[in-house]
Amino acid sequence: MKNYSENKVKELKEALKSSGIEIDSFEKMGQYAEGETAQFRIDGIEKASDDVKQTISDLFVTEVTGATQLATDTLTTEMSEMSKQMSVNDLFIQDQKKSISNIIGKYLKTSDVFSSQSSVFQGAFLENLDNLDLSVIQDKYKGHILPYIYKEIIGPINDL
Repeated sequence: MKNYSENKVKELKEALKSSGIEIDSFEKMGQYAEGETAQFRIDGIEKASDDVKQTISDLFVTEVTGATQLATDTLTTEMSEMSKQMSVNDLFIQDQKKSISNIIGKYLKTSDVFSSQSSVFQGAFLENLDNLDLSVIQDKYKGHILPYIYKEIIGPINDL
């Protein structure tokens, strides 16, 4: 018995016949859905010469190796596409973080609490906005920026 993909049975039968190999039967063992791995029995194989048995074995190995390579190539392509998409997503996230930091900076400049601080403090704070952990906006404030600005930035500055 050999494991073999059912959708290759017809091709294998034709390849065996074209190689001059006549077998009594080549049947599927059990019921399998299309594309699943199935087991097959080749009746009459015991009558074949060692060369014919080797040819049959080589045909199976060639087909299995080809199917494995195709699966590997497909997965490699999918991984490459996913990697590219991850890079695009990372760039998008960085761009969004920069936009949010700019919005926060512009809003802070309109705040009396922030504006009443020294220009050195304001400059240092604004220059480091890109270093803020902005995930808190989504996690704690459900994406609302103003409550974040007041509770996490203006409130603590006011308490200085």
